[in-house]
Amino acid sequence: MHFILILLSTVTVTYASIPVNPFARFERYTALNDRTCNVDEELFSYDLTSGVQCALACLNSDKCYSMFHGTNAEKCYGCNTVYNDSFQNILPSEQGNLYYQIYPPCEQGWTGYMRSCYKLSSPAGFPNGADECVLEGGHAVYIESSVENEFLKTFVKSDSSTWAWYIGVTECAVQDEWRYYGTDELVQFTDFKIPDLSSTCCALFFEGYDYQWARFECEHQDFGFPTICEINVL
Repeated sequence: MHFILILLSTVTVTYASIPVNPFARFERYTALNDRTCNVDEELFSYDLTSGVQCALACLNSDKCYSMFHGTNAEKCYGCNTVYNDSFQNILPSEQGNLYYQIYPPCEQGWTGYMRSCYKLSSPAGFPNGADECVLEGGHAVYIESSVENEFLKTFVKSDSSTWAWYIGVTECAVQDEWRYYGTDELVQFTDFKIPDLSSTCCALFFEGYDYQWARFECEHQDFGFPTICEINVL
């Protein structure tokens, strides 16, 4: 394993197994005047003259999903989210901050977004679908933000074969404590349509709730829905 040390002003960054061209992990968009991360979504800001160093800094931070690099002020900003501002994927202008969004390398059949790749399991119910995700090298999806949740709504809408999709969130171990399936980690984000006091302890995207979450049986004798699988690749 190779390690490269990059000096960021007074900050030293170590990154393992980086690509020869770090920009291969990003999509670049047009200059945006003085636009940077929203205040509560900024992970770091460094004085960096090199866009390559800025890319390395973002790749090295596991919560960095996008970055802004200033062509004039030579500043680098890392953000813990992505922005859907209809940025145009064109060559940048002479001045302003460039916006870069992480684009993960995914194998055929998987769809990339932020630092993960996603696909649907066979319609086997849950936990069979979650087990299939593990066999594929991943896990049932852990939805950690509204940005990821909105992306996944769009993702499942393209699947016309069914009307519900399991996610890696369960309440089966302790009542009223939703956890990421297979872990002891409490869920920090939810999107349930309505409060539900039923005894079911699995969760899924439900078309009938405008793709918000619903409680449902983990295994249903009449319905076998697919599970959304996720692999963290960056």
